[in-house]
Amino acid sequence: MHPIARDRYIVRLTDAGAETSRRKSPKHGAVFDVFTALVSIPALLAHPNLTLDVVITIEEEIRAPTARRSWRRGPWTRVDRRLVDVVETHAIPSMSALFAMLDAALPEQFTTLDLAAAMKSTRALAQQAAYCFRESGVTEISGKSGNALVYRRTE
Repeated sequence: MHPIARDRYIVRLTDAGAETSRRKSPKHGAVFDVFTALVSIPALLAHPNLTLDVVITIEEEIRAPTARRSWRRGPWTRVDRRLVDVVETHAIPSMSALFAMLDAALPEQFTTLDLAAAMKSTRALAQQAAYCFRESGVTEISGKSGNALVYRRTE
């Protein structure tokens, strides 16, 4: 199970523990953010007994001031996270099922730029996804276009 915060509220506390401010974070998570964790275990992704549960949540991040902190980072540090709500859960039985969520938006041969557009995310996350798909055997490299690798789905 891997939680991803779709919405995050940042709550700042005083030294006494009273809430001083509460705001919504500008960052929003999606199912495909799971690739940041999966990129460190690419060998396990093709295992038939692996089922990945991605839980999309709404959470609060509690921040408090600390005296022993670098002046570059500011005085606030994260001290706690609280679950507010579970929005949805995705059970992913294999990497091919995760690739099927993107397959309709991709051409026959694609680059990480096409993958980023289909995922509606950054190219760095698309490169991590392409690595995970390649290591699990869902895609393979079929050539190059300039410096970009061109991928295609394996049969």
